[in-house]
Amino acid sequence: MRKHVHAVAVIAAAGAMSLAGTAQAQAISPTPRGHARTPLRIELQHVTVPAGIEMAPAHAKIVGGVPPYTAQQPVCNPPVPNGVWSRETGSEGQTLTGGGVWESPPGNFTCTVTASDSAGNTASAEKNVPAVLLSPTAVVGVGSGTTQWVLDQFSVSFNAAKPASPLYGWDATNPVTGQAGDPIVTKNGCNPVARPDGSSAGITALTTENATTGGQPCMDYARSSRPRTSTDPASVSFLNLARDAVTYATQAKTNAPPNLTTADLTAIYNCAVTNWDQVGGKNAPIDAFIPQPASGVRASFLSAVGLAGPGPCVSDDNGNLAENEGVNPVLNDPNAIVPFSVGAWLSQKFRDAKCVATGCAFVDGVACIPQPASNLFGCAEDGSLVLHEVNSTAPTAPFPPTKSSVTSPAFTATFQYLLYDVVQAPEGTQPTGPLEALFGPAGWACTNSTARSALLHYGFEVLPTGTAAGDCGFAS
Repeated sequence: MRKHVHAVAVIAAAGAMSLAGTAQAQAISPTPRGHARTPLRIELQHVTVPAGIEMAPAHAKIVGGVPPYTAQQPVCNPPVPNGVWSRETGSEGQTLTGGGVWESPPGNFTCTVTASDSAGNTASAEKNVPAVLLSPTAVVGVGSGTTQWVLDQFSVSFNAAKPASPLYGWDATNPVTGQAGDPIVTKNGCNPVARPDGSSAGITALTTENATTGGQPCMDYARSSRPRTSTDPASVSFLNLARDAVTYATQAKTNAPPNLTTADLTAIYNCAVTNWDQVGGKNAPIDAFIPQPASGVRASFLSAVGLAGPGPCVSDDNGNLAENEGVNPVLNDPNAIVPFSVGAWLSQKFRDAKCVATGCAFVDGVACIPQPASNLFGCAEDGSLVLHEVNSTAPTAPFPPTKSSVTSPAFTATFQYLLYDVVQAPEGTQPTGPLEALFGPAGWACTNSTARSALLHYGFEVLPTGTAAGDCGFAS
């Protein structure tokens, strides 16, 4: 089943320097009244990009000419899937944030950016872009699909300051093909491993499949949307990142009732109840679905309804149903029910870029194109699913959800859960070095205003700062 792909910047960073070997059409625009005549040009700065990572932000700047500008898609050789642009206009010109995934193996790409202004002038710039494997000193994560997009966004903002240990993360599935479990080389010098798909898979990879390169681990953290379990080793610590909730979702036109109790959901998922009229719905069979086994959303939902595992009537589409993916065709059913992250649904419904094809199918490697008002990462894969109340408590405030809705703290407590970054440190202790500076109580993810804003934009509840059990960065 195809999962998702979305934009990341690819070829250049904003800069005012002239580049040797860069082709620039110096078109002269008409002179607007009160302004000096200036050429239309594109300014690119030499950059390298990480091979295979969907979070390599960079920019091109259009200056001069007569705004507004129109930028064409970047043309790269070899082609870069999902090479798209979103736009922001600033006082010095228009900054274009590009997108794409630089496929492994690493290599050199030649990319050209072309733009025009409202007077019909055009300009282009060309640059060679090396795609390289991540440095051993990078902070690299794997795991949960629920939080991968907000960690991608963290990478954009955090790495803009050019830290010595930049932040990166491998998506839960291949962002170009949608494949799960394809081989990835997490850092330069590391052996290939199967891409971890989900919280449990990420934690397993961190603790049992990890190696070192240049004296550094090949994987530094795992994204998790489930808490610690009895099978997790004491050699890892779970650091609080944010709060989310899980509820049940159905098609907008459904035979299910608009509210179920915890007992109802337990009976549905242990197969004691198999018809919607047994829990207040219409006379129709229940088609219960659940995400694939390594999903943290699956684990959190089963914990909320008091089950160790789903009953035999529950399907995960043979392991192909990704968490928070409402466009899977098996869910296009008025009898379907599936757990869904409240934060992920809010982000997809109101803030993520729309899919370019029905079902978020790839078109030339692209599934969605972010716009200036949308999140840089993530596609709107909620489909036509809607969220419902549990125990007559609403999962969002306000409810029914609007663009201003957030995860409701008044939602049934057992269906709320924390999101974590799992690190290699003894249980309940803080890591040292870059990981503590990123994810600890005083770290960037917990205290930086841009990071906290990103958590909200991706649908999650921001935790208070401090050292108490519910605070951001607390270790368990």
